[in-house]
Amino acid sequence: MREFKTTYHTFRSRWLSVLVGVALVAVAVIAIVIGLSGPENGDSSLQTQYRRLRLTTPHGDFRIWLTSYPEGADVTIDNIPEGHTPLALASMEPGQHFVQLRMSGYLPIDSAVVIGESDGAVFEPLVFRRGLYFESTPDAAMIIVNGDTLPCVTPCSAEFPVSDTLNISLKHSALDGIWMSYENLASGEWHSGIGQMWEVELDSSLARLRISGWFFKPVRIVTAPTGAAVVFAENDSTAGESGNVLQLPMGRRDYVLRKQGFDDLPISLSLNLASPDDFSFELTRSIAITAFDLMGDATTDIGARIVKLDRGSREFYADASTPTSMRISAMEHRVFFEAGGYADTSVVISADQTSLAVGMRPISNRRTESREEQKIAVTERVLVRFVVTDKQTHERLSDVEIIADIKEQDRKVILGRTDLSGEYEQLLPPGKYEFVFDKVGYKPDDKGAKLKSGEPKMLEIKLKRR
Repeated sequence: MREFKTTYHTFRSRWLSVLVGVALVAVAVIAIVIGLSGPENGDSSLQTQYRRLRLTTPHGDFRIWLTSYPEGADVTIDNIPEGHTPLALASMEPGQHFVQLRMSGYLPIDSAVVIGESDGAVFEPLVFRRGLYFESTPDAAMIIVNGDTLPCVTPCSAEFPVSDTLNISLKHSALDGIWMSYENLASGEWHSGIGQMWEVELDSSLARLRISGWFFKPVRIVTAPTGAAVVFAENDSTAGESGNVLQLPMGRRDYVLRKQGFDDLPISLSLNLASPDDFSFELTRSIAITAFDLMGDATTDIGARIVKLDRGSREFYADASTPTSMRISAMEHRVFFEAGGYADTSVVISADQTSLAVGMRPISNRRTESREEQKIAVTERVLVRFVVTDKQTHERLSDVEIIADIKEQDRKVILGRTDLSGEYEQLLPPGKYEFVFDKVGYKPDDKGAKLKSGEPKMLEIKLKRR
């Protein structure tokens, strides 16, 4: 009985071994048949690959079918150029052969294939790879691709098959994460979160995509008056409205502050982890000013001189005569007028006012000055021209506030702001001055000058970034 059991177990073990062996052979044969028959015959994994990658299905009479993803690559076999993928060869000696594939914008493929004795060999598609160079503002961000964290932080390089779907996230310890995705690297089409900022650039010579992402920082922009649109200068899209907390991309970027009835104000912000969270700006508007005789015709301008504008702690020189149009900040101002034969007059311009007609009361005991005398009084002043540039880039800087420190009078007067060309002109009385120049994002600077009657003066100032 013991011998029978031993024989039975031995017999069963041998049969199991035989069955396993037969199964392995069958699997190998099936695999060979699949590899040789091509994707047009049978529901094979090879056929699935061709279908998924939308590659040309092997057809016609061939000894070897070789292709790549994407198609159109130059093929060299054993150092002999053979054509482009998909490549159908009518004959090839059995054995190992060295295959090289080259295609602009992709990393080269060097591989080896073994050709058997059977006919009609179809090989798996050779998938090109492409390098990805990740960078971010600010840098030192973690890079997560398809759920896996790369062993480096931005800036960093990695390689991926171009057939892969990629979901890319950048994360920074102090900021909200940003993400983008590729259906595949060969298509060149990518998507990102709404409002996020990415830049993708292909360097064909290095077969590398440079992927740059900008993190966003919460920033409050306050304007006078409030409610101005904050617009990206590069594409004229709106980031939000002043007075609110806005999510703005880090790094240096140009914006325009825009509000109906006021001048567009170009600004430049350089945001980083250490930069301020609040910025304040004053919009400007053009205001038409006329002066008339209170006892006469209200439609006839009397040519009054605008002596100065005062907004509390700050004074502005004007040196203009009515009728005129002046560009002033969106604040309340008191304007002072003088005219021969009339009492000195001052009126207040509100923050949103765009025109002003002031009535002046005539007086009998004051000598009436002619227009020529008024003109001579103005020309006795010195014309000063200011030109302000960035010290590093040499570009002209707009919206630079210019303050005059008048030494003889021991007082400071705001002259105005540079225009879009970085220039500002003003008529000033002769004397010694210390001019101060101030702009958001730059270090204030000062420059002394002595103004002499009849000698125009030009001052060039170069501001350093903070």
